[in-house]
Amino acid sequence: MSWDVEKYWFYRKKGRKINLYKLHRTSSPVPDNQGRFADKGDTFIYPDENIENGLRIEYTAFNKPFVSEDPETTSESSLTEVTSPKESSHINLNRMLSLACVDYIKAMMAERSGDIQTKEYYMRAFYKKLADNQSNEKRIFVSNSQPIMSVR
Repeated sequence: MSWDVEKYWFYRKKGRKINLYKLHRTSSPVPDNQGRFADKGDTFIYPDENIENGLRIEYTAFNKPFVSEDPETTSESSLTEVTSPKESSHINLNRMLSLACVDYIKAMMAERSGDIQTKEYYMRAFYKKLADNQSNEKRIFVSNSQPIMSVR
């Protein structure tokens, strides 16, 4: 069974095929195909695990990109899809990703008008919101041991 698949496993899509790679980390640099040494020892290799019954690929189907109700307060089964979005339509994302989409659109509008400094400002805000959303999904548990006490 694989572990830490988001850190050590990567794929590349070529047409209808998926190439699967594993990140191999070593402490010594590995020479490339021309005999030169890289700064890091990280290389992509083919998986060394036996895949007997095929691959299990998990993904999210994005069937309803625009909905008429707020997806934060409405269950997934009762959302109604909107074919032509209006101002009252909602994007089927959580609030943080919805705000990130707004920043991205503002950045593209600033780029279209030629204001590169404003575009970079909104792109930084976009990536910050993406990182905040990603960090909200991680659960970190901290446990401390009790100090040793003795009586003499």
